[in-house]
Amino acid sequence: MQLIFLVLKLTGLITWSWLVVLIPFWISLGTLAIFLICVLIAVLTGYKKRK
Repeated sequence: MQLIFLVLKLTGLITWSWLVVLIPFWISLGTLAIFLICVLIAVLTGYKKRK
């Protein structure tokens, strides 16, 4: 979907702002960040319990 939005924006078929065009990228980046934070919390709490 991101690629489609980029192509449409670059060809001028849509006049949305770049922020709107890049929403699928931001959603993916946010999901990855949340996942990494959860993994970090799990690792840190698991590490403290082992000691």
